Amino acid sequence: MKELIMLMLLLGSVAFAAPAVPGERLFTQPDGSQFRAAMKGDEWFNWVALENGYVALYSHTSKAYEYAVIAPSGAMNTLAPSGVAVPGAGTAASKTPLPPHIKPISPETLRSMAKEHRKAKQQWR
Repeated sequence: MKELIMLMLLLGSVAFAAPAVPGERLFTQPDGSQFRAAMKGDEWFNWVALENGYVALYSHTSKAYEYAVIAPSGAMNTLAPSGVAVPGAGTAASKTPLPPHIKPISPETLRSMAKEHRKAKQQWR
């Protein structure tokens, strides 16, 4: 009986994705520069929302937060690091124009992508 209860608790806990912690926080880049942003999404689909409408992701390649771009991934779109690091607030790099392929991503687009990802994850269960 105990095993059944434990199994039900475990299965129930993986059925829902946990939301990101609300509010802004300070992110530190490998060079020591810092920027403020808010974590958004859940454990299945998440991003860092910058105050200027751009989106950032952590790049495991560069070990830094980079501007995000929309990239096709099979039947749905996903976010991918762009290769351009988010500069620290107040640095000279923060005043440099971004390459044309990096654009703000609307909240509506992000919500739609998150919904697609959640739906795809639920199909795998």
